[in-house]
Amino acid sequence: MVVTVLEELSEGEGPFIKVGDKVVIHSTASVRSSGVVFDDSREGGVAYTVAVGVNKAIQGIDSALQLMRKGSRRRVLITADEAYGEAGLRPHVPPHADVVYDVEVLALNESLVAQGIRVRREEEARVQRFLRMQDEERAAEAAQGKGPQKGGSESSSDESSSSSESSEARRKRRKKEKKRKREKEKKAREKHKSKKHKKEKKEKKAE
Repeated sequence: MVVTVLEELSEGEGPFIKVGDKVVIHSTASVRSSGVVFDDSREGGVAYTVAVGVNKAIQGIDSALQLMRKGSRRRVLITADEAYGEAGLRPHVPPHADVVYDVEVLALNESLVAQGIRVRREEEARVQRFLRMQDEERAAEAAQGKGPQKGGSESSSDESSSSSESSEARRKRRKKEKKRKREKEKKAREKHKSKKHKKEKKEKKAE
């Protein structure tokens, strides 16, 4: 068993995990030599379900889990032999690389009801996180749009040009509206004048 406990973050309680158990875990994995994180269930907000001892996870994770209990959290060093070996995991894990896992056991042999509740909560958390990110992006865009950019950037120039074109279009539209209004008033006056003239003509004939 080539697994070294680097840090005990939480001991947990209950029986040790054994082969055949189904465990729900959060894990953050990084390359020991570079510190590059190549997998993080916490960031994604979705826990992993691992069946211990059935070759669904790397051997080092199986070995590490059998030293843990429900609620336990550890940082463990897994050598290349029990990680990704000479093949590595392209593009993130090079060949013969040792890896570090921050593993937390959330549940042991979870019932279907508990699994359904957990999955629903994870989905709700993902939605909330997505909405927060959208709000932050909109706030950042609004903040960038308020102040003038230094150095007279191309985008600032484009915005200024667009603003000028918009102002020119509004000015032309107002001019056309005024012209139409004057023409309408002129026609109304001429129509009124024509009616008045016809009325006076009728009155003269009647006399």
